[in-house]
Amino acid sequence: MSIIIIGAGLSGLAAATELLEINPNADVKILEASSEIGGRIKTIKIYDKLIELGAQWIHGNTKENSAYAIAQAICNTSNSSYRECSFYESNGKRIKEAISNKCCELFYRIQNELEAIENSTASPNMSVAEYFDKELPKYYKDFKDDELLEAKNVFKQLLRMNESYMGALLTDVSINDPYISTGDNTCVNDGLAKICYHFQDRIYKANRTKDIIKLNHKVEKIVLKNSTVKVVCSNGLELNADHVLVTLPLGVLKQSNHLFDPPLPKMKQHSINRIGFGFVGKFSLYYENPVWKDSKHFAFIPSDDPKDWTDAIQGYFKDSFGQNILTGWIVGPYTLQYENVTDEELMKVSTNLLRKYLNDDSIPLPQHVFRYNFCSSELFKGCYSYVSMETQAVDYANYSDPILDDKSVPRILFAGEATIPQSYSTMHGAVDSGKREARRIIDYQSRKIPIYTI
Repeated sequence: MSIIIIGAGLSGLAAATELLEINPNADVKILEASSEIGGRIKTIKIYDKLIELGAQWIHGNTKENSAYAIAQAICNTSNSSYRECSFYESNGKRIKEAISNKCCELFYRIQNELEAIENSTASPNMSVAEYFDKELPKYYKDFKDDELLEAKNVFKQLLRMNESYMGALLTDVSINDPYISTGDNTCVNDGLAKICYHFQDRIYKANRTKDIIKLNHKVEKIVLKNSTVKVVCSNGLELNADHVLVTLPLGVLKQSNHLFDPPLPKMKQHSINRIGFGFVGKFSLYYENPVWKDSKHFAFIPSDDPKDWTDAIQGYFKDSFGQNILTGWIVGPYTLQYENVTDEELMKVSTNLLRKYLNDDSIPLPQHVFRYNFCSSELFKGCYSYVSMETQAVDYANYSDPILDDKSVPRILFAGEATIPQSYSTMHGAVDSGKREARRIIDYQSRKIPIYTI
């Protein structure tokens, strides 16, 4: 049994681990286009501080969450504090905590109500933005007349912050959401990459072959002919396999006409195109010493709607790895614009914003800025998936269904966070999808006929 896995992110690593721990003699190879494993997990170490350039946390804190279960066993974890924010207006005024705290309480109440109606067949085809536009005014009466304008501004900023969590502008996100929560977010204090290396260690413990994971092997073509799948890499390497598991990001598959021969079935490609794939920019500013007085995260309320990338920065969040690191977020159409500016310009703009909103001209330029431009990278073309206004329930099944040969053998299979609707955009979604496809291959080889659920 020969299997090629395309991509050494969490899905690919989890699939290889499952395959080799069940059958150590299986011929498994992982082809990774970049020079490192991890995919959208990118932990770096700077001056004894860890920075997450990609995924920030695990979405959940229960034993049902596969990523959390691994982290609890091998990592030092803590609860995320991303909701603990101070809200600042562009004139340097900080919103009173009594007002912002009440806004947060009401906002998250509406969010919980929304989660209760999501995934309901009776729910209308409405965007998340439209839902909040309908529900928020019901709570305006909870504020005094001289508080209402500030409350509306806080609500506006909470919606912007929710966009970074969802991965897209809320006008583009549907309330028909199949996601199932597994608890609050969890930070991994010794870096999310530790989970990736945990899988790598298990792979090589199960099979001592040294070249299972091949880095710097970008796949250019996947050819299905008769009962064999041929994979062609940009460096000239050609490999044949019984099964090929594709774990490429959804953003890449949206532009994959050249990759598959024959092309993907039209229904599968249509479903891939309908599932949303978000543009999110994240960057970390490193300071020698923290100079800000506020102990919470900084959420910035702009006076007008964003006109360019500088207006789209939502605020700066204290990194869980150190108080001298601030992480900024940008979501939506301005992300590509942001990714094209120089580090020097990004640090200068950030400093001006911090001085303006915090009303403190003494804030210095950061020493460094660290980022990874996922959205403009040909290896990712975005960050993580979301349920768009066009997404249909059947799209996840169409996407994850394998491509069969003329004898109904699953030859080309698909995994990744975007293939699993109950946990899309998450680390545990990636892990679970990789294991799902590994079991599909194992069950076929043992001639079982299972029923797969996504």
